[in-house]
Amino acid sequence: LVDVSADGELALEGAHDEGPTQEARLAEHHRRGLLGQALAALPEPQAEALALHFLFDHTIGEIAALVGAPAETVRSRLRLGKQALRALITEDAALSALREVTA
Repeated sequence: LVDVSADGELALEGAHDEGPTQEARLAEHHRRGLLGQALAALPEPQAEALALHFLFDHTIGEIAALVGAPAETVRSRLRLGKQALRALITEDAALSALREVTA
């Protein structure tokens, strides 16, 4: 059965949410591209630490083992990388779509 809300939206009774819309998927794809661009502008050790931590959910200890660096070095890379990433996003209008993600 079809239900029509007060604002004219149609909904199917018993319909299941099929995940994100095409628009949402495209926006996410665009943000990931921008993030890749921003990470590429950082020193490689910082970009690597940020990607492993925030994209792949590795802990600082896991990252240290993966890259062969002390945990304190990984912490420094994450801190410096986040600072540099914030600065890039703030200064580069093309990266502005990442502001809402990092806020």
